[in-house]
Amino acid sequence: MVTNLETGKLSIAKILDPGTSFTFGETTYRDGDQFGPMTGCQLEAIYLRTGQVEIQCDDSVFHLSAPGIALAASRHRLEYRYGPASMCNVLWCQYISGNLDVGKVSAIAPFCGPMDVSPAATSLIKTGAGLPIDIYSDMHDFCSAPGIAVLEELLTRRKLMETVAEI
Repeated sequence: MVTNLETGKLSIAKILDPGTSFTFGETTYRDGDQFGPMTGCQLEAIYLRTGQVEIQCDDSVFHLSAPGIALAASRHRLEYRYGPASMCNVLWCQYISGNLDVGKVSAIAPFCGPMDVSPAATSLIKTGAGLPIDIYSDMHDFCSAPGIAVLEELLTRRKLMETVAEI
């Protein structure tokens, strides 16, 4: 089972099944707007360019202020509440294959939360968000590559942050 993976060996590539699918996007929310709740197992990256957002992953809540990026994984419920800024611009990368299970999410969940924006993550999520929607079905592997890469980069950085905090 995935939850038995050692923290040092935990990786997105080992957790996600071959043929994974991702969707990317960009939108602007106003103060008080809400996205979700989404139910079931969820895994995504969110890059907040302007504004603030409260992210509720199951029983955990964390806040993200722009510019900021976060890894979010939930077993049961994921919800975003935007504000108090008047405009919140967000880009996201969402795993959508549908075969994500509680064990896989549980392995990732301890490493979720906000972090400093990195050039690599920013570039990857912007690249994905800039892809035309019709390319997803025609070039599935091409669209999955930036999704895997951005989630892997965020997971690796969170694992490093935890390691440094323990020292």
